Amino acid sequence: FQLALMSLSKWKALRSATATHDMRLVCDDGLHVTAHRCVIALASPVLSQLLYGNMPPPSSDGFAANLQLPGKQSKAVQEFVAWCYTDQIAPSCDPVALLHLSEEWDAPSLKA
Repeated sequence: FQLALMSLSKWKALRSATATHDMRLVCDDGLHVTAHRCVIALASPVLSQLLYGNMPPPSSDGFAANLQLPGKQSKAVQEFVAWCYTDQIAPSCDPVALLHLSEEWDAPSLKA
């Protein structure tokens, strides 16, 4: 059995397809970042447990999950989510903030 890998352009297209996002990460600065739960769960076992462990019922706005992220700024969360889709880090990112998220959310491949 061989699993075909999606090209980077398809992952970027999936990230841009916000109408299909089924989760929202609500940041401390009041902003939120949307994504696909399955993509985020694959990147982080900690977030996977939060998303699929004891899931609350879906919200009335169509999102299956709303994760409150106290102490997290949306810029760092956006960078983490972008990395989840592409395995790439933007040159303009804050590496310290990203490192903290990778440690807290157990995403060791982000540190590599």
